[in-house]
Amino acid sequence: MPAVTARTMADARDPWRAQWRHGGDSLILVAVAAAHVSSAGFLGGLKPFKPAVNTSNVNMPSITTAPPEGTAMSTDPTASTAVATFQVRHLSVPLPLPYDRAIERFGELVPAADLARFGRLADWDAVLEQAEVNAPHGFMVYWQADVTALMAGSGSGWQCTEYLMGNHVIAERMFRHDPTAMLYAPLRVVIHTDRTGHTRFAIDQPSTLFASLGNPDITAVGTELDALVADLLTALGATVPPELSA
Repeated sequence: MPAVTARTMADARDPWRAQWRHGGDSLILVAVAAAHVSSAGFLGGLKPFKPAVNTSNVNMPSITTAPPEGTAMSTDPTASTAVATFQVRHLSVPLPLPYDRAIERFGELVPAADLARFGRLADWDAVLEQAEVNAPHGFMVYWQADVTALMAGSGSGWQCTEYLMGNHVIAERMFRHDPTAMLYAPLRVVIHTDRTGHTRFAIDQPSTLFASLGNPDITAVGTELDALVADLLTALGATVPPELSA
């Protein structure tokens, strides 16, 4: 494998300070991210699902920066910004498939979310049932981009497809506690070729993302997502990194 150097990555979450280490057959990036707690929408261009359930009885976690229940949100411009610094584990897992076949197989295992059908459902119970059908391996694709096509003519020779992969039924179990869980749901996945032409599956380990919110109920769901990612990698023929079962 070619030498990998630490580099600064800029994405929607914040600057990362990163250093690389090797773990088993997977290349693992341990990144320290400064995560600024802010309000977040679901996905640009997609309407959020509105579950037909009464959430008035849901026990919300106590957050010191939030106003007391029943009061209006403060608009005080001098209010301080809540900041949390945390570690994220990045997994780059080799796949035993050529790139085109890996993309095809991923599409078979993780179908596109049928947003039109979900939007016609009458209540949340129907959403739960439809999610079981739409996500046979626990995940659906809400958005994808052929990055290779987008970068055509740039001189960048990578083969690469990017996905937002998740399950809003699972996400709701975190959203009910803290809306900022949607910063990390759906999960971001990249399937790409490396410098040797081999195919890799890259993802930030879900449990390390959701643990940053400091809520044990959310962290537990993040651990469940680790197991679903492990099952997906197995279905893709990959060796599962031990970190996903730690």
